[in-house]
Amino acid sequence: MFTRGDKGVPTMILEAVATRDLRIWHAFFATAGSKNDINVLNKSPLFTQAIKGEALAVHYNVNGTQYDMGCYLADRIYPEWAVFVKTMIAPQSVEDKLFALMQEGARKDVECTFGVLQSRFDIVHRPARLWKQRDVINIMQACVIVHNMIVEDEMESIREVLDLSENPSATIVLPPEVRTSDNPNPCFAKVLHRNSAIKARPTHRKLKKDLIEHIWQCYGNKGN
Repeated sequence: MFTRGDKGVPTMILEAVATRDLRIWHAFFATAGSKNDINVLNKSPLFTQAIKGEALAVHYNVNGTQYDMGCYLADRIYPEWAVFVKTMIAPQSVEDKLFALMQEGARKDVECTFGVLQSRFDIVHRPARLWKQRDVINIMQACVIVHNMIVEDEMESIREVLDLSENPSATIVLPPEVRTSDNPNPCFAKVLHRNSAIKARPTHRKLKKDLIEHIWQCYGNKGN
């Protein structure tokens, strides 16, 4: 059940969300390798906090449009949800080609993060045929935690080098605090509303259009 065609051996899938600083913000591991990204997404708790109203508060403006929900860079297989920004399929215009180039370039951050994870922990890279599934899950979770600890330690070193007290103009953007709900049982109507907002295709298309225009305005005249 764990066999995956392109690997030829039993595998398990790691779904991860990572940022450019190599920090892994979300990891969902151990789905059978015979599944695809959509099957994993349907089982993943990635949007559980957002549906419950406990996700990070995100507000940003793109091309004059205000958006109030965070989004993830994803490949083509993912659905057209408001929380995903996908690349263009066979882009024709120069604007679409530039957007596809920028999106695919930024999306490589997660591949780079997994490469670093493998290079740091050889146990992630080597085969695990004789291990029990629960042991493999625990090993992967431990490696992700230690990896994030290393990233945080490196960030602390950067903060010490910068010494913000001597350089007031320098700033480091820290992640916002998570909003927690006092109600352990959120209103079902609000849950449905948040779920619909996450999967809104019109918002997905509007955001992609705004990003295409925004990227072209910023970089289109620079010959990139």
